[in-house]
Amino acid sequence: MKSSRLLIVLLAICFVAAVPRISGASSLAVAEWGVGEFNSIYSESSDPVFISPGIDNFLEFDQATPVAGWTGAFVSGQSVEAWGVNRVELLWNMHFSESYADAPFVFDVYVYLDTTLVDWATITYNGGLNGSFNGSNLSNWDNYSIFTHNLDTVPEPATLLLLGLGLLGLVPLRKKTA
Repeated sequence: MKSSRLLIVLLAICFVAAVPRISGASSLAVAEWGVGEFNSIYSESSDPVFISPGIDNFLEFDQATPVAGWTGAFVSGQSVEAWGVNRVELLWNMHFSESYADAPFVFDVYVYLDTTLVDWATITYNGGLNGSFNGSNLSNWDNYSIFTHNLDTVPEPATLLLLGLGLLGLVPLRKKTA
């Protein structure tokens, strides 16, 4: 059920201690579950907020067990991506430039199973109004808001059937007036 699915889950424990600190960078732990299988993640922003390595540190939900078979990549300051074996849940880190710690920005996270989009969220960073976590505003999920996009599709066969039945119902009216 779409209302019960947990899209991109904002974790209270955002900075995983096992990840080395990168100078001028902050990492944010992000998780996905509740949408079925997926095997790739793509994130983009209109601002150059991402830094290398982009997406990394793929973990099970216990936040300690590494996940094999996943690779992350820094594409540009405006996009990062990751891919791997099919999963139904995954935790990962996204890396942001500290130069954006005080400036609001927006980024989208898209989750795919092969070429089918299974999840999409728009995440807004509010500029660190709620303080820092582990020394960085960018690592604190209290500084973010999330909008989950509804991916429900319009049931086209049912819609066309209703349209057809409606038009068919007009046929007797035409014959009576002719």
